[in-house]
Amino acid sequence: MAGMNAEPTPSALPPAPVDTWPVRTALAAGVIFTLAFIVWSWFALTDSPVSRFDLKLATALKAVGDHRTYWRAFFIVCTEAGGVSACIMLSAVGVAWAWRRGEKQFAFTWIAIAAGGGLVNLTLKETLNRDRPPVRLRDPFVSQVNESYPSGHAMGSLIGYGMWAYVMQTRLRNVRVRGAVMCMLGIWIGLICFSRVFLRAHWLSDVIGGTLIGIAYLTFALTWWELRKTRRPKAAKL
Repeated sequence: MAGMNAEPTPSALPPAPVDTWPVRTALAAGVIFTLAFIVWSWFALTDSPVSRFDLKLATALKAVGDHRTYWRAFFIVCTEAGGVSACIMLSAVGVAWAWRRGEKQFAFTWIAIAAGGGLVNLTLKETLNRDRPPVRLRDPFVSQVNESYPSGHAMGSLIGYGMWAYVMQTRLRNVRVRGAVMCMLGIWIGLICFSRVFLRAHWLSDVIGGTLIGIAYLTFALTWWELRKTRRPKAAKL
């Protein structure tokens, strides 16, 4: 009877899903998303059906936002959750979590990935130099005046929440729980991205561009970490 009530030994538990990052697939995905970003940028930054649709959608969403104050309030909350302060907080919590667990290499890597993403976004914005939607279309909450393409909220939230998605993917044992968490994070990132379009802080094509380059950047960054981890298993636990 005592044996029946005994808790399962550690060896009887399902192993944590570590080392599950498909390096080759991730590299291929990174290349595909990078190429998609280049092609999309050409359509978004020229006089094309994409840029013309941007204007039509922004005009339509202004009419919605002016009369649906509850939707406006909801998307302001979403957009704040993807801002610079929120992304810094996400990274700070992640770094503290990794450091507390003794995973100092991963903590420094988290800092490097977050900072590198911001630098890439800033460089692309200044290089491509696209104007934001005109003031007459923007929500009064929107105060940014810097370049518009690609969306920093889209890229930043993908990196900020994407790092936590990576931790869940490589740590959670329960497949269903892991899938549910990943879906919720994906939906939340999607809401943050759409909030920038709803508030007319960005054109739709800005957000799509930020999403594409954000996925590409994070995929390459995490693949680099996985390769480094494989080469130095004792120096990095994750």
